[in-house]
Amino acid sequence: MQSPIDLPVCQAPDIHMPSMSIHWGSHTIKLVNNGHTVQATVDGAGGKMRVDNTNYTLVQCHFHVGSEHTVGGDQKPMVVHCVHTKDDEAGKYGVLGVLYTIGSQRNTFLHSIEHDLPGLPDAHRRLSDESTASAFKGPVDFDDIYNGLVLSEYWSYDGSFTTPPCTEAVDWYV
Repeated sequence: MQSPIDLPVCQAPDIHMPSMSIHWGSHTIKLVNNGHTVQATVDGAGGKMRVDNTNYTLVQCHFHVGSEHTVGGDQKPMVVHCVHTKDDEAGKYGVLGVLYTIGSQRNTFLHSIEHDLPGLPDAHRRLSDESTASAFKGPVDFDDIYNGLVLSEYWSYDGSFTTPPCTEAVDWYV
């Protein structure tokens, strides 16, 4: 299935969703603006995400202003996509998407990088080969991304990356 998709509005959580556990921890990072998104790439071995009996290793998290997935046709102001390699399955991935809303509560992860965000590259076209890197290396605590979320309430589907070549090899958890 090609991603992103419009996710259904849920009246009540599905109590039969597989268990999810995440232990990403603190890492030094490479913080880059590629003209399409700001990306925080983990330096070295990333933390782990486990859904049911499937294990993933964190590679990077990137942000989209205006979520790509919608919920009942409603686009959220921002989303972070945390991209993982699927352990023991080369060429397969797992992406956790966290949808953001605007509110009065400060997000700890975003606050840790907001003053060090890199500017736009000179050729700020979507999918440009140019990028701008920040001098900031962290460390940042990736666990702050999902802190406060109920990890048993999410949408899941088999999909694709959202940028070309849109490879259909992604387990999505939003």
